[in-house]
Amino acid sequence: MIPKAAHTTCMPGAGTIPVLEIRQERSFFGMRTSSTIGVWACIISVTLASGGVANVLVPPYLLSKADGDAWLSVLIALPFVLIWSIGLWYVIRKLNGASLQKWLSTQFNRPVSWLIRLPVILMLLVQATTASWETGHIAVRSYMNQTPLWVIIFATTLLCVWTAYSGLRSIAYSSIVLIPIGSILDVLLVGLNRNHMDYRMLLPVLEHGYQPVINGAFLAAAGLTEIWLLIWLQQEVKGSFKWWQPFLLVLYLTWLELIPVVLSIAVFGPDQATKLRGPILEIWRNTSLGYSIEHIDLFAIVQRTASNFARLSLQFYIMTSLAGFRSPKSRGIFMALLALAVASISSLPISDSTLIAFLFQFQYPVFIVMVPLVTAILAFMLRWRPPAQSSKEAAET
Repeated sequence: MIPKAAHTTCMPGAGTIPVLEIRQERSFFGMRTSSTIGVWACIISVTLASGGVANVLVPPYLLSKADGDAWLSVLIALPFVLIWSIGLWYVIRKLNGASLQKWLSTQFNRPVSWLIRLPVILMLLVQATTASWETGHIAVRSYMNQTPLWVIIFATTLLCVWTAYSGLRSIAYSSIVLIPIGSILDVLLVGLNRNHMDYRMLLPVLEHGYQPVINGAFLAAAGLTEIWLLIWLQQEVKGSFKWWQPFLLVLYLTWLELIPVVLSIAVFGPDQATKLRGPILEIWRNTSLGYSIEHIDLFAIVQRTASNFARLSLQFYIMTSLAGFRSPKSRGIFMALLALAVASISSLPISDSTLIAFLFQFQYPVFIVMVPLVTAILAFMLRWRPPAQSSKEAAET
């Protein structure tokens, strides 16, 4: 074991805030495999991972469900997700850095522990596989059509699992570097298209009744509730989350979700927008820097790749932690098996229509029910049998 190292940053009016506090141990490859990060480093990592879902993955399905009222669906979903975020914070506060697996096993029993953990692991595995499939297939169709699909998917998955195995600190550092790029590109996209947008395209509303908007609201909520990853990472965080941090994170993700929805409707019109498979990519293709620089859709690739990297890395890390593997060797083997499963399934010749049907009929409906249900169950269990003093509380005392 090597000594702890702390990295702090100063923010205006906030004093010195710990960003990363690192506890490390060497693996059988000589790599550092465990770490503790600061609250803001955790938030940044989850923001980058969740942002791609809200900004890239969900919008095409949201537009196909709610048509020109997709932006209204996002706004309808927002207050419900904000209420849920308070419940999310309550769970994190009650756990207060305690190991979720240890708490479930000691305060209840192993079957109850696995009854909570196993569905979460399976959902994360499904999400990782479908996200990897979408990223790989869109890459082949859009800009790497001469590269075999399996090469793209296996290379991406290998990079993500290697980062996850290196520890949460590696994911956090990568996210801290990548998220400013993604945020700047979002602002740039809105600014460059301000002269191409016709906001009259957003009206009238409810042309097709309430049902499409309600259906779209469930999809919009699925993109905003991705911050549930905070529950499974809180035990790795030094410091306490404030109630407004998940609240603010939901608002930021809402803005990210509205960007492709509003832009695609205002630029292309509602009829054309509902047919777009990748709204962000098509908007970037329609954008130029002045009169001399065109074909800047490379920026869409950067956004998708950065978010997919953070999301897959976090999912591999969380799945391994929830599975209960502790030694570097067992963690490495389990992550390798997860990566092999994700990459192999993602490389299968599954049609786009089959994937869309799977997402609409299984993944998104199950996810949007599972997230608030798991949050409510954990909140009830924590109120009934709170964990014993956590390592975080021990350090504070």
